[in-house]
Amino acid sequence: RAQGSANPDDLSAVQAEVFTLQEIESQHNDLDAEIRAASEEKAGLDGERKTLEVEGRSLRDRLERLQAVADTVTCPLCGQPLDEEHRHLLIEQLDAEIQARRDDYAANQGRARQLADQIKEGRATVAAMEIDLKRLPPLLERVGSLQAQLDQAHEAAARRDTTKGFTKTSAP
Repeated sequence: RAQGSANPDDLSAVQAEVFTLQEIESQHNDLDAEIRAASEEKAGLDGERKTLEVEGRSLRDRLERLQAVADTVTCPLCGQPLDEEHRHLLIEQLDAEIQARRDDYAANQGRARQLADQIKEGRATVAAMEIDLKRLPPLLERVGSLQAQLDQAHEAAARRDTTKGFTKTSAP
């Protein structure tokens, strides 16, 4: 074997490394898609939380106005007649709605935190993968070079064998 020529073992080793890196590249692409989906979901949750905050403030304001008018006969919210029993019922309903919004907000916030952690971890993993993947283009070039060297060596061997066969058959 001549100096600088390739052997099949070298090619196999580089091809194995390329295969491993291509698997990492596939995982990288999948993880990148997961990060985008998680980011979109988190953005939606952030918008929902803002809506819940506005709704909660509105409900809280309505509740405070009802609680402030203990001795009036007119509802401060709609202007209709309001007895004490109906006022207490409205207060209970508003309290329940406020609590439901708080529960929704807490669940939303918890999920948003999970997504933020998932996104952070995913981005760190993607960054590490990208460092490994920088080795892929030169390895692909190396595979091409080794394959070309092996092909040339096989062609030269085939020509040599053909020449030897021609020489043997043409001798007297």
